[in-house]
Amino acid sequence: MKILSYILSIITFFVASSCFANSDKQQIIQKLKALQEQGITQSETYQYSDIEQLKQCTGAANPFRKEAKELQQVIMSSNDVIFRVPAYQAADLAFSCVYCSDNAVESCKKMTKYLERAQKSVAIQ
Repeated sequence: MKILSYILSIITFFVASSCFANSDKQQIIQKLKALQEQGITQSETYQYSDIEQLKQCTGAANPFRKEAKELQQVIMSSNDVIFRVPAYQAADLAFSCVYCSDNAVESCKKMTKYLERAQKSVAIQ
């Protein structure tokens, strides 16, 4: 019985580790950085005071906002709290970053410190 529980513990550890490997975390960080760049590009491209440009921005931003929300869900499934907390903060800011408003670029800027923390958490593992 002890051997069986030991084997199950080992299997659980490897399954949990392989489900969210460092390469997955790196991909998440890269996607978050891409969303950050997208938000900055949007703020430079569109004049939000112009209703037509605001409509164009909103239409263009919807897929990126959806991606940010999906990343939040993926990040929440991580068992690695040291990675999950800053990565989730970055994803939450990414959602605001790609929103078509004058304040969006501030969210983009705030993402940097959380992305750095998430990157450091991957590097120490």
